[in-house]
Amino acid sequence: MQHADRDTRWMLAGGAVLAIAVVCGSLALAGVRLDDRDAAVPAASPGERARQGLAEKVARLRASASALQTAHPEVPQYATIADRAKAYSAAVGGVWRPWPSGAPSGRTNPPVATAAPVGVDGASLVAQLQDVSASALAASSKAPEGDRASYASIALGSRLTAIDASPVLGGRASCGTADPAAAGSSAANGDSVRVAEAARQWLQTDAAQLAPAQRSRQTARIESVARLQSSMLAAGAPDGRSGPAAPPALSGGATLTGRALSALTAQLLLASSKADASGREAVVAYACSLYLTPAERASAGALPGSG
Repeated sequence: MQHADRDTRWMLAGGAVLAIAVVCGSLALAGVRLDDRDAAVPAASPGERARQGLAEKVARLRASASALQTAHPEVPQYATIADRAKAYSAAVGGVWRPWPSGAPSGRTNPPVATAAPVGVDGASLVAQLQDVSASALAASSKAPEGDRASYASIALGSRLTAIDASPVLGGRASCGTADPAAAGSSAANGDSVRVAEAARQWLQTDAAQLAPAQRSRQTARIESVARLQSSMLAAGAPDGRSGPAAPPALSGGATLTGRALSALTAQLLLASSKADASGREAVVAYACSLYLTPAERASAGALPGSG
């Protein structure tokens, strides 16, 4: 990504991209390795138990995808899922073991479940992706506010990945219930209003380049962003819109649509940090629905909104 693009998105999202990108430091706060081999294993907090449970699911997802990739190298989806699971693991801080190189005499590391399940196949891999999405959102409710957008990014990324993988690997996957009104009220603040306005304008500009017969899905997406914005304003967000939004610098095949989706996703996930559990689910489901094609979903990467 070029420097000008980073600057544009930073100004639009009020720091959302940076906030979501810093995912590793505090998610694993309770997971400090024990340098003192005689120390007792500290009791885990509810937040750390949720983080550890998610980390184990991500490890199983990676092991499953890697095993299937080895068995079926002709199926590129397995490599993609393995790579994304690696990114989720890094984001959540990995599986915690008090003594990573082995417990001292008289002590044992707590058991962890990180191996691929017996008989894993493509459809069960898609199910694992959906389970990771649900578990990331559940863990976000037990996390500090500053970490919730990172969990929401994992939830969204694994959901988008499942949707693209399911036609090839089997199983079923969906965004969930996409409700722009619920998402807007759960992410309502002045930054969200401004980013939604810029995204709407950029989407409109790209849609205008299409033949009329090809615009229906793009037009429906633009209308949904307008409803999202109206819900934010109805919820009391200040209206800081100020005319046409400056277009971002584009290079390397980037499009206004891509920039719109990335900036809006980052801001929605950041704003959802202050929402309750149902509000974060509404935001993730709505953000998922904005990605209309496999190419758009692939462009979101492992951790949508993180850069």
